[in-house]
Amino acid sequence: MKKVYISLDTEGLSGLVSWNEMTTDPSCTGKAYIRELDWILDELFKVHPEIEEVCICDSHARGENLPYGVYTDPRVYIISGYPRQDYMLASLDSSYDMLMLVGYHGMIGT
Repeated sequence: MKKVYISLDTEGLSGLVSWNEMTTDPSCTGKAYIRELDWILDELFKVHPEIEEVCICDSHARGENLPYGVYTDPRVYIISGYPRQDYMLASLDSSYDMLMLVGYHGMIGT
């Protein structure tokens, strides 16, 4: 396995209990979603050291939740912003060996 695609919707991550934990707004309390994603990436690279590339597609709200430059590992890059074609799976193609749908959840109010 060389390429992994992670579509990340932060509301569904374990341990997140507040909207403030899912925003990069400096007036808010935390960036727990980055901590959670760090854990996922650490584990992924430990279990599969052969991974050469991880694409993280910010799929929460308008895709503006992961700050630019938060990951300095050259194997990791982020797709963010809105609008974009195939929003939660933007640029996914057959070159990826694994797809991870992380934090997906039921629609609001369900």
